[in-house]
Amino acid sequence: MKNFSYKVILKNRIDSSDDKILSYLYQPIIGLRSISIYKLLIFEAEVLKEFKKAEFREERLLTLCKLNADQFQRQLKKLEGIGLLTKMVNEQKNSVILNVYAPLEPCDFFNNALFNKALIKKIGEKDYEMARFVFRDEGEIPSDSGYKNATSKFLEVFEEFNNSLGDIKVNSLKTKPKRTNALLKGFDFEKIVLDLEKEDIYISKSDTTLKNKLEEIYSGHNFELDKIIEAVKESYDKESLFLDVKKIYRVLSNNYFEDEQFNTSEEIFDPKVNMQNYTNKKIKEMETIEPTQYLQLLMNIENLELPELELISKLSKDYKLRNGVINCLLEFSYLKNDEKIVANYLYKIASTINERQIVDAKETMEYLKVAHKKGAKGKKFIPDQFSPWEEVKSNKGYMEKTSSNGSGFDETLWGKL
Repeated sequence: MKNFSYKVILKNRIDSSDDKILSYLYQPIIGLRSISIYKLLIFEAEVLKEFKKAEFREERLLTLCKLNADQFQRQLKKLEGIGLLTKMVNEQKNSVILNVYAPLEPCDFFNNALFNKALIKKIGEKDYEMARFVFRDEGEIPSDSGYKNATSKFLEVFEEFNNSLGDIKVNSLKTKPKRTNALLKGFDFEKIVLDLEKEDIYISKSDTTLKNKLEEIYSGHNFELDKIIEAVKESYDKESLFLDVKKIYRVLSNNYFEDEQFNTSEEIFDPKVNMQNYTNKKIKEMETIEPTQYLQLLMNIENLELPELELISKLSKDYKLRNGVINCLLEFSYLKNDEKIVANYLYKIASTINERQIVDAKETMEYLKVAHKKGAKGKKFIPDQFSPWEEVKSNKGYMEKTSSNGSGFDETLWGKL
């Protein structure tokens, strides 16, 4: 469209505090000219409010920027590509709406793989690390510094409100958000998870690794969400119950790019290596999540019953087991006892683990797998009724019941128990 009319809408609250982010993180990637146009559009949004009945056309922007139409559009595309601008076009009216977004928070910027790669390529490793240092979190003052929090609270200062707060009605107000990732507009990870479940593919709603990868694909390329879902389906092996994330890239490349420009992986898929990587990830979850929360996620429940809380407390206090070991035992009982957590069963195992001086989740998992194989052959390796264990009677495939932290139950980690 030539000499279109335009409106500019600020989708976030943008202020001078964003200048530092724009200068050190965005400007090296898109250039000073694009940043200048970005700031001009912010001012234009305010001007348009003053001249509500006036019609503003592209020619005005070209004059202010001293650019021709092609040069101007190239700079706009840079703003669009990095998520600072979205463009709505009405060809019949020859009109455009430009939605302006605030830059991401530094932590979100550095968590974005695409933006990180672009910034390192533009400024090099040394200045990249310096940029990270500039936006570092300085943290809290150490507790042993001698300082303590002496800040006054609201009702300590304004005592006149002590008796009247209960009578005040609070009216909520929807305001502009401070930050919005425009590149992820329309991306819905929960929809992906639900669509996959219809195909008997179970993915955790809080699998941040997969979520980040799919966000990278969605924000970096013009793929519809349904096409990404189809690629995920093609990348899931129902025999090994494993989702090959790298294969998602290959599928999209083969289906939509003739020159395989999207194929970022030249490695040959090794299921053993990939399974080991996933096992390591699972062990890390066992080591970092509190047992009460881990069991809630495992059983897909909101609150634990008293016997379950007492079991966890006893394993921790009486048997002196670390959280990772407790979580590993809970998951093993869940697998071997028809999704039940059997206290006496776990106390016997805990005694043997103490005798063998096993101290972490990895050692516990390996021991239980080896011990079960011995028990299955009739070799007595733990006193009383701990051996032998019955074989798993049902094959549920990859069933992961999770909530907010990505923990869950995955039979494939344990092999053929």
